Amino acid sequence: MSPGAAVHVSEIRKHNSNDGKCGELAGVSATAAAQVTEARKHQANDPKCSELGWVCVPMVVETYGAWGKEATAIISSVASRLATSTCRPKSTILHKIYGRLNLNLVCANATAILSRIAPPP
Repeated sequence: MSPGAAVHVSEIRKHNSNDGKCGELAGVSATAAAQVTEARKHQANDPKCSELGWVCVPMVVETYGAWGKEATAIISSVASRLATSTCRPKSTILHKIYGRLNLNLVCANATAILSRIAPPP
C-alpha cells in the first residue's frame, strides 16, 4: 500500500443475514466464507476505489469469529508499526487492537438488534 493511500473498510458479513446472499455460504467453514466475502467486496468496490486512488481492504469478520486474510494482514501491519514506534511488544498491540475491534462489533450488533425492536406504544 502506498503512503497516503486511503483504505476502504468493508462491512461485516454474517451467515444469518437476510440479504439473499447467505444461503450460498451455508455449510462452508467460516474461513472459506470470509474469503468468498472478501472476493465479493473486491468485485464491488475495487473499481471505485481505484478511481479515487484508494486501496480496497475488505475488513471481513464472520459471525463465528473468522477474520478475512486481508483484514488479518492489515491489522498485523498496523500492529508492527505501532510496536516499533511505541517500543511495545507486537503481541500486546495485536491483543489491544482485536479487543477494541471485537468490542466495537458487539456494540454495533447490539445497536442493530435494538433498532429492530418496535418502540413502546
